[in-house]
Amino acid sequence: MGKTRGFSLVAAAAILTAVTATSEAAANRCDLVAGAWNWPRGRQATFSLGGAASARGEGITYRGTWRCLDPKSGRVQIKWLGGLFTTWVTPTGASSLKGDNVIGEHFTASRIGAAPKVAAEEVKEAARVQRPTTQRPGSETEQAGRAGRTAPERQTETQRAQTSRAAAKAAPDTAKKPEPAVGPVAENPPRPAASATAAARPGSPPADDVVFSEGEKLSRINPHPPLVTWTSDDKRRVGGAFSTISELAPELMRRVTAYGPLKVYRSGGIGAGAGVGSQAMAFADYGRSVLIFDAFLRRFPESARRRDHYHFVDGPDIPLAVLYLIHELVHYVDAGGAIVDSKEWRDLIGPVIKQVNDQLLNLHGETCYQLEFASRFESESRELQEANMHRRAITRSAGMPSPYSCVHPAEALPEYVTLYIYSPAFRASVAPSIARFIQRRFLDPAAGPDPSIAAFLNGIQHREGDNCGAANEAFSGAIRINPAFARALLERGQCWQHEKVYDRAIEDFDEVLRLQANNAMAYARRGNAFESKGEYGRAIADFEAAIRLFAQPEQATAGTYAARNGVAVTLRDRGRTYIRTKQYDRAIADFNEALRQPAFEKPAHGARDPVTATIFLLRGYAYSLTDQFDRALPDLNEAIALDPENASAYTKRGNVHLLRKDYDRALSDYTSAIERDPQDREAYSFRGMVYVNKEDHNRAIADLNQAIVLDGKDSFTYLQRGLAYAGKGELDTAIVDLSKAIELDPKNAQGYRNRGRVYGNKKQYDQAIADFDEVIRIDPKNAESYLDRGRAYAFKQQHDKAIADFNDAIRLGPRSADSYFARGSAYYETKNLPAAIADFTELLRLNPSDFRGYANRARAYHDQRDFDRAIADYTQTIKMRPNVTVAHLFRGMVYSDKGDFRSAIADFSEAIRLNPRQTAAIRGRASNYQKIGETQKAIADYERLLELSAGDKDATEALKRLRGG
Repeated sequence: MGKTRGFSLVAAAAILTAVTATSEAAANRCDLVAGAWNWPRGRQATFSLGGAASARGEGITYRGTWRCLDPKSGRVQIKWLGGLFTTWVTPTGASSLKGDNVIGEHFTASRIGAAPKVAAEEVKEAARVQRPTTQRPGSETEQAGRAGRTAPERQTETQRAQTSRAAAKAAPDTAKKPEPAVGPVAENPPRPAASATAAARPGSPPADDVVFSEGEKLSRINPHPPLVTWTSDDKRRVGGAFSTISELAPELMRRVTAYGPLKVYRSGGIGAGAGVGSQAMAFADYGRSVLIFDAFLRRFPESARRRDHYHFVDGPDIPLAVLYLIHELVHYVDAGGAIVDSKEWRDLIGPVIKQVNDQLLNLHGETCYQLEFASRFESESRELQEANMHRRAITRSAGMPSPYSCVHPAEALPEYVTLYIYSPAFRASVAPSIARFIQRRFLDPAAGPDPSIAAFLNGIQHREGDNCGAANEAFSGAIRINPAFARALLERGQCWQHEKVYDRAIEDFDEVLRLQANNAMAYARRGNAFESKGEYGRAIADFEAAIRLFAQPEQATAGTYAARNGVAVTLRDRGRTYIRTKQYDRAIADFNEALRQPAFEKPAHGARDPVTATIFLLRGYAYSLTDQFDRALPDLNEAIALDPENASAYTKRGNVHLLRKDYDRALSDYTSAIERDPQDREAYSFRGMVYVNKEDHNRAIADLNQAIVLDGKDSFTYLQRGLAYAGKGELDTAIVDLSKAIELDPKNAQGYRNRGRVYGNKKQYDQAIADFDEVIRIDPKNAESYLDRGRAYAFKQQHDKAIADFNDAIRLGPRSADSYFARGSAYYETKNLPAAIADFTELLRLNPSDFRGYANRARAYHDQRDFDRAIADYTQTIKMRPNVTVAHLFRGMVYSDKGDFRSAIADFSEAIRLNPRQTAAIRGRASNYQKIGETQKAIADYERLLELSAGDKDATEALKRLRGG
């Protein structure tokens, strides 16, 4: 038969309210705040004794509430704008205040008018009326609290009170009685807990049940500190903990070991979060294994009887660490959440959690979840201490084992089971429906292991071994046994996704969402599957749903999604999708917001943080794609600092150096990436590209060969190797590689463009033009494509078609000096000298240091017989390129045509000095010597010309004339 609560939840809430009201009624110094005040920034503030606050200034009225924090000092907290802004003030006299606010400002305020008075008699009367009583249930005080209830409710309360008094008489007297129990007890409690002496005895766990493992690598443990070696003392303590649990809850340990020997690893450092999870983490993700953290080992000196976590502490004198381990073993027994996700458990615990949260919202405006994580990551302010005190009282009055129990149904279950096993007082208080659930699912000797969980654990083990085929067979077996096993569906979907069977993955995630419409993880993973399929719109919609759900307190618990909360990780994934859709500004905005999210797993100093690292990496990548290199590099540096072994971060940073043409730093980063991941195809490809740009073609080909070994279907790699072979002059081999690049990616414009250029180098202009036609079809707005095709037409002497293409190139790229040079050259070939001169002049306006503009404009001026301008342009060309032979040669020709034979001879002589086999310069100098009458020098040049070009008719005839024959 069930017993009743020692006092009702309503009575507990009434006592809390009365205590608070009494404190505030007696808070005379806090009352000094009431009245009107000259407030900072020229405002006037008014505070009523009822707790209302208002401030007016600059035509705006701000409203808020105030409450007393410390009756002795009079310190008061004021929350403005619905709690968005907080101020604290303390009276320094009847007419003055000092204060500070959340942004660190300090100020003083002076009273306007007289201070309100509160009679001492009124204070005393308020205290007398509101003083809480300790009357037993059913007394006049209790009846007064029940006045507003219906007749059936009052009858139920009376029956519970009678049962409670009867149970109290029957209970044996002990030296230390537990606090009043809350709620009915289980009708069939488990066997009594072991004695303190027996439970505290160190020793070994049951034979072959627990294996201390070390020297292995858990690939999914990246967010955590590394595994370390067990010491004999640590084995003794942990072994003793398992022995103690075997004595306290033999059926729980039987469930644990029913799935096979339990591997126990030790990690040097802390674990996820800052609470129970940092002591001992049960890893269903590794299949039949538990990870023990050093922080857990340090908890052994602490007694479980200490009131630092659980409400009920009347069990045996064992280390608190044992209770933490029980908590994690419950998670292990419920691998995959089959029990905690069941509708039965949610229906049992959901109303209790809601009741606690409703009361906390009324008292403090914050939920249990918000207070839990505020207490972990924020300073212990007086306000937070008060809120947590109320949370402890309310959760205890609701029959919860600990304040942590109200954070999330998944954490409430192991908290209930842990204290149900340990504490007789708690067993006597827990609701019968919850007690029966705990007995049946965890402690019933007649029940065997859950076959669906056994199959699920097999699947996890196969997945850990990267055997998704076997894993999915096991997950499918679990789903056949329990079609509502959402976690098994989720993991099978993830394996399908890993195997790139995206449609089946999406089917599994759909089923999870049918079972659990608010499963944020299912939305997130389905979004990843849609992203992988290229269905970016659907992916973004799923990521948005996941972000909305992860933001809900009951979703965002430690460990819910990788090493950071789900909001941050899903923002990262959505940002990555925005990158794929070239929405770079949105991507960067998502990464910024992701980095603003709280991290529930704070790595120790020097520990890796790969989740945060990937956010910095992706944001740096997005910056690089928008040519914001100065922003990209700091982000990529941070990604490497947070995760120094991430090869991709080095590759992305190398890409930034490559785009900045800092080839040496790029080489260093790509080499670092390859050292960390010899399978990084991208690093080999880009390092090969650097070697192509440095014209180190043999090294380029070696790297690109290795990239093709790693992934023979990457178009970019074949493209780069084709360029390397072209650079070596192996044009036919280059065409083979460029053709393969096009085959792998028929929309690869760069493949067609570069193959067309190689055909041009082979003077196969028709094939070149066909490739450039395809480039223009793929990208009709690319100016360079028209320039390439125009050059091919020019080589075929089809200048009209060439000029038409150059016109399009200039229309699409009006600042391209190359396009003006090409069109000017075509105009020159068609004897349109004014148009040619105009284009070469525009070229020089765009790029005054381009010597081609001066040299070619000089040719056009020469043809127009504008000798002075031609000489001026050739002179400028020679200043810019003094060792270019033809510049001296052509200027010599202009001087000769102008009749300045000696200047011509000087230029021809310089051309011959630069290139002694330059026959045009020798011929020109001989002719000009002849014109000024230096016959012997002319004869010497003609003889040299015949040496270089035997049978030259012009030289032979000139020698005959000069020699008189």
